[in-house]
Amino acid sequence: MNQGAPKPPPSARIGRTSRRQAGVSRRRVRAAALAAAVVCLVGLAREGAACDAILGQAYSDPPEVPRFALGSSELDPSPSELDPSGWEVAARLRDLAMARKHWVRPGATLRDWKELLTWKVSFRSRPQALARTRDLLLVELRRKCDSLGSREIASEEDDLLFEWWHDGCYGRPSQHELVRLVQGVIGTHQLSYAQVGERLSASERERWSRRLGAVVLESEIPPSAGAGVDRARTLYWHGRDSEAIELLEPLAERGRADAQEELAGLYFGRWDLERSLHWFRKAAEQNRPEALYHLGRMHENGWGMRAPDRAAAIDWYHAAAERGHAGSRVRLAQLAISEAQPDATAARTWLEPAVASGDVEAMIELARLLERPVAEKSEGAKESGHPRSDDLGGADDLAAWQLERAVSLYRRAAVEGASAAQFALGRSYAEGRGVGQNDAEAVHWLVRAAMQGHEEARAFYVARYREMGSRTTN
Repeated sequence: MNQGAPKPPPSARIGRTSRRQAGVSRRRVRAAALAAAVVCLVGLAREGAACDAILGQAYSDPPEVPRFALGSSELDPSPSELDPSGWEVAARLRDLAMARKHWVRPGATLRDWKELLTWKVSFRSRPQALARTRDLLLVELRRKCDSLGSREIASEEDDLLFEWWHDGCYGRPSQHELVRLVQGVIGTHQLSYAQVGERLSASERERWSRRLGAVVLESEIPPSAGAGVDRARTLYWHGRDSEAIELLEPLAERGRADAQEELAGLYFGRWDLERSLHWFRKAAEQNRPEALYHLGRMHENGWGMRAPDRAAAIDWYHAAAERGHAGSRVRLAQLAISEAQPDATAARTWLEPAVASGDVEAMIELARLLERPVAEKSEGAKESGHPRSDDLGGADDLAAWQLERAVSLYRRAAVEGASAAQFALGRSYAEGRGVGQNDAEAVHWLVRAAMQGHEEARAFYVARYREMGSRTTN
């Protein structure tokens, strides 16, 4: 320090000391949060509170939850199996997209459980066919487990019970799981009982099938006094699909575009593709952007028709995008990148307006695009709002700028509850890619993604932070 410089007044010196102390305090808080998160995700925690704390928010039940009260003993001779004294909450999460709870036996953890009860609800705007939900779950499981077997146990329109098992996958021993899917008011609920080791015996399988089947959903959502299409939407939420169809069909026949679109969406959720295609076409004739987009999806995948038609799909996506539909812009960008000669400039042109409108999927896609290596200098990049390498001093600077913006986009989408963005943001913090390296922030976002079922986030977390978790808990 310059000897001639005046000394700061005592108040300033105290302020500096306080700031240093505050910095130490914040670092301790972050370290404590990191330790709690490690404990939670690796499965060392014995109380759900440890997992709640890392999320930075208090858990609260959504307006519709399962109740495990089994009723009379005639249903099951030992209903006490599901008494609170027999199970402990190992983890729970409430996000913008879903709510989830895990229960284990007293003394067990998420790492060493032998029996696991799980409830998850995915919030949706309209019901989805439960058979479709089941098939998607099994496809994802089989993607990483060749020995996986499955069987349907019971099925109704809004209630489906099935089982799956494997002989050892995901680095875990053999597992047998019963899953019940229920269409509720706020979304699709998934209730499951899992056991590791030997397959469930016939009597155990029957007992747990009855227990899961006896769970009831309790809803606090009051009936709506609305009419017309609004009333039909309320009926969706209450699972009264048949009444919604009866209400919508006359309106759709009279040419109400919003009724046609809602009816098409309802049939699509039921996987009645021919009727869905019919009503989406009717709504598209009136230039409804959502209907135009769904026609693109149906032509691209061949849903409700003999074969896929990529050219027609692109035409429908263009029509929807021209009317401001963000999802169509995202899909056109994805198609531009998937061509034999990827067109990153065209993809950015489609994505930027969708990002500006707040579309979460567009944020994730643009962030992924920005992470791609860029070697050329592009006038198109300048026109789309991205500086050329000339403006930033070279390709390395451009790459750094891109990574920083990618992190910003991932953060925006992660806050909205997108697990893919949460994983990408956590990985960026862990690797110091586009942002300063920060283990506490990395753990925070990786945990949030993993607790939504994002397997890559969980695998990355365990590979990078499990040793740290062991140190923090010793």
